Amino acid sequence: MQLTNSIVIFFQNNSWLALVVLSLPFFYFAYFLTRKSIRNMKTKISDYYPFNVILPKSTTWSSLFLLAIVSILALVLYLVSQKGFVLSPA
Repeated sequence: MQLTNSIVIFFQNNSWLALVVLSLPFFYFAYFLTRKSIRNMKTKISDYYPFNVILPKSTTWSSLFLLAIVSILALVLYLVSQKGFVLSPA
């Protein structure tokens, strides 16, 4: 019981760490699904999809790059949707 309380207190004091630890399985699962769906495409497409210009012709790089772009867009949408976010000149 004391161990559980100390773990809860630790995560309350370090909420950013809790967010990182809890989001890692989500990102791994999203990467797994993205890579699986790219592999299920036709062979000609999967080698070059979706970013054949800047990255090597590999489904691993494509999956990671696509996951990073989706994550960044989700973060931007979250920041824009927050109250107090004003898009104006400084």
